[in-house]
Amino acid sequence: MPDRAELDTIFEFLPRPPAVGKDSDRGWRQDDTYYSATAVTIRFLEGLPPATRTHLRNIIIQEDEISVAHRQTHARGLIPFCCENLKLRIERRVDVFQQHYLSKRMGLEDGIEEIAPWFVETKFLKRLGIPPESFCLILHGPTPRASQRLSDLLIKLAIWDEGCTILEHRLGPSSDYVVYPMCRGFADGVKKMVTGELPARVEADMGHVWDINQLLEDHVGEWPALSDDVYVKTATRHAGHELSLEE
Repeated sequence: MPDRAELDTIFEFLPRPPAVGKDSDRGWRQDDTYYSATAVTIRFLEGLPPATRTHLRNIIIQEDEISVAHRQTHARGLIPFCCENLKLRIERRVDVFQQHYLSKRMGLEDGIEEIAPWFVETKFLKRLGIPPESFCLILHGPTPRASQRLSDLLIKLAIWDEGCTILEHRLGPSSDYVVYPMCRGFADGVKKMVTGELPARVEADMGHVWDINQLLEDHVGEWPALSDDVYVKTATRHAGHELSLEE
């Protein structure tokens, strides 16, 4: 993350957003976007002497503003500090309703697909060598109820997505289950959040892992081929309760 002096040096080469009124001292302004709190944390840790960093034990990062530049991947910059200090525990908390304007959309499902890169990214942290238990990503909403709705919808879509994959293998490429709107690794990522295999979770009751073959066997009628059908039908049960999508 560049400091103010570095930004001033390259200012004349930066693209200009549309001009605004006299309130802007340079004749233009940007939207309210920020460096991620994780990027700021990395810059802070880089400024500490190594001997001081070894005494750190717990860091909580709260992503409470809209940030730029592939913000989901910024935790990769924490890996060297976690490897340097194996006793360090970092918790990155992300209000995904704030990050993706979910509260201002028609419904939670309207932006649910944008959330997947946050927890799918944690798979790469493990591959890149982050020590076990050093890092955890916490996804949440503005209230406990919103967080629970987020968890329920992620699980419901993961169950549906995994079912579509199995049915496509069973029925072949001519079936209705070939094209899915969810990103690659979505269902597997949600399932591993439930089981604790990923250093990520939703701050809500995620229940226990499901048996997709049993759910397919118990399902009444055709398995939905479109995500829109998943949003409006609430027949799927998980962890002993109905997965509710209601406000």
